[in-house]
Amino acid sequence: TWQQLWQLLQALTSQQQQQQEGAAGVPAAAMDASAVFDQYLREIEAVPLTPPPYPGARRLLRWEQRMVLGPTSGQVVTPAEAKVRLRVSAAELAQEARLNDAALQHLLTVAGSRYDPSTGVLSLVCGRFPTREENRRWCLEVLHRLLQEGQARHPSSSFLLGPAGGAAARQAAATAALP
Repeated sequence: TWQQLWQLLQALTSQQQQQQEGAAGVPAAAMDASAVFDQYLREIEAVPLTPPPYPGARRLLRWEQRMVLGPTSGQVVTPAEAKVRLRVSAAELAQEARLNDAALQHLLTVAGSRYDPSTGVLSLVCGRFPTREENRRWCLEVLHRLLQEGQARHPSSSFLLGPAGGAAARQAAATAALP
């Protein structure tokens, strides 16, 4: 909650001010604002907000969105607030969806400039709908279509999201859950 965040920021600020009392010429408050925020981010990432859906699960999809603060905040959704960006590591996506190498290469070819080979990240951006939820849904649909396209061109028997692969994965999970 915001109150807990505020208390954490105050506690960290006072700790760092005490540690930096001997710093020459630079006020401690000016030095520690970014350090406090970095500490907060590290603590947020260390504690998952929701438990993982299965053992060994990791965060695969990274969402970016903006929040515009102003006199009409919350009343009017600006285009900048509705726009979302989905980032996913291509290697982790292929591993999680159980795509073979040829299917992954085809997926990245179809994605075109949305894939950055230097970082290995596939990035999908959408701002064509009036709400974030619709834009997120569009990004997920495009990602799913890319996966289906790669699988259709280079089939894999272990593909997780296809009709056969999805059913096989559900059956394996159900069998594993039996006592």
